[in-house]
Amino acid sequence: MRSTRSWRALVFPVIVTLLLTPFMLAQFPAVAQGQAGAEQIAGQSAPSLTPTRYAPRFSTSPQAPSAAQLAAVETERNRIDAAWRNRTVGKDPGVAGSPQGVPETPAAGISPNAPGTYTIFRTTAVAGAPAGFKSNVAEPAVAQSGKQAWLTHNWYAARSADGGVTWTYVSPFTDMADFCCDQDAIYDRGRDIIIWYRQGIYNTAPAPAGQNRIKIGVSTNGGVSWCTYTFSPVNINGAWTTQWFDYPQVYLTNNYLYFTSNMFSGAGSFLRMFVGRWSLDTIRACLAVSTTYWTKTTGWSWTGAQGGRSTFYLGDNSFGSTTFYIGSIPDATTTLTAVSRTITAFLGTNRDGLCPGPTGTNPCLRADQRITNGWVRWNPERNVVELGFAWNVKQGGSFPKPYVYVFLFNVTSALANLAYAPMWNSGTTAFQYFYGSPNVRGALGFLVYEFNTAVNPKLDLGIDDDYNGNPAPWSLFLGASSTGAPAANVWGDYSRVRYHAPQGTGFVAAGFTSTGSSNNTQPRYIVFGRDRDRFGILRFIGL
Repeated sequence: MRSTRSWRALVFPVIVTLLLTPFMLAQFPAVAQGQAGAEQIAGQSAPSLTPTRYAPRFSTSPQAPSAAQLAAVETERNRIDAAWRNRTVGKDPGVAGSPQGVPETPAAGISPNAPGTYTIFRTTAVAGAPAGFKSNVAEPAVAQSGKQAWLTHNWYAARSADGGVTWTYVSPFTDMADFCCDQDAIYDRGRDIIIWYRQGIYNTAPAPAGQNRIKIGVSTNGGVSWCTYTFSPVNINGAWTTQWFDYPQVYLTNNYLYFTSNMFSGAGSFLRMFVGRWSLDTIRACLAVSTTYWTKTTGWSWTGAQGGRSTFYLGDNSFGSTTFYIGSIPDATTTLTAVSRTITAFLGTNRDGLCPGPTGTNPCLRADQRITNGWVRWNPERNVVELGFAWNVKQGGSFPKPYVYVFLFNVTSALANLAYAPMWNSGTTAFQYFYGSPNVRGALGFLVYEFNTAVNPKLDLGIDDDYNGNPAPWSLFLGASSTGAPAANVWGDYSRVRYHAPQGTGFVAAGFTSTGSSNNTQPRYIVFGRDRDRFGILRFIGL
């Protein structure tokens, strides 16, 4: 048993951090504004959207999509892949940068418990969707509060009311016959709502001709029922005919839901990057909501930062270039202000990574350089507000295998460059598809996939916080191992990590592993953190 003194010594720094972190973040608004040479994009307004109500029927053995639905989603996936692949025709791939720091080693096991021990509090295979309908490109996402959890993957959604022990399932096709395939989910603890984003197939009824539909649902009861908003490109801008959205991500600030996407023409040509925002108070009340949105026609793909408070941050890299674009939108304004920074060189990457596994299938072949993740947090080790972005880069130069490119900026110091911190390995291991989010302490919980010539893919987890130094090495531990090699030369496109709500100190991850059979990947729900997070987490997961 710990003494009273040792218990206080453990808890007091945590309490101080939890109290000070919001204050420290609030001191650093969108400092990009007003800088010389900054670009400004005025927000535009779209007509209001009126919601509808939806109550799914859940089952432990859900009905499989029809053969026609499965064929439609596979065709749509191929069409979307072709649009992204064609973006780099004739472009300079750039120059491979040099590795920095100590190369990352494959994930290790977990040592005996101590306050700083990596700890998996729960890991569950969310296995109830029918075999053959769990896509090779699984794209899992998660929203969680207490014992309530909502997990999505291609091509299902699942709900747990007991901390992730058991799950019931619903097909996203039930109220969206044109569904495919991207989904995202996030929890807003300030308003106690789950938000669920779904994307539809282009030019398929009931979507308008030459459009695809988006549904964004809001639940105040853990996913039992939903207030759902539905829109297509023409509902945002009447001139956007014969166009479609792809590759979404959702984010929260104090007052708004932000969502990013990319837009293509009916012929598959890239048109613009898009970010929209809705009032969280409005959608919680299930009222008609108006969209403020921003677009840019040059760039690769906007990705926002998780963890924003009064300001939403986003980033964009350029194919074969060392120029990086940083944008910020304060909640209090409708102006996106952006600056450019010069970062370490990397090779432009678009479906040309090589990391064949034991059977020869190559899960890195699908990856491109879309930013997979951004975050903003108070970093107590560096004593700055850190803005970070991560993306996949192929092998080349001094990098023998595909790796995760990570670059950090100092919000405290006018978005100056802070650090280049790639996650790489000097041997036979590749790392791809990084995703992380900060918790209320400022710790960054993350997942990443590990691919090796001799071992089936692994789902690794990690935490960057006060326990692993400054500058911190990327320290990994094993979350789950695949039982078979990938059935095709694909992986991704994304996974998710959120802080564990409502206390906000641990983390919850939605990832996946391979079983070796086609369209039968294994979605995973994992609650993890440091052992010091134990008491705050266990009360909500029933252990």
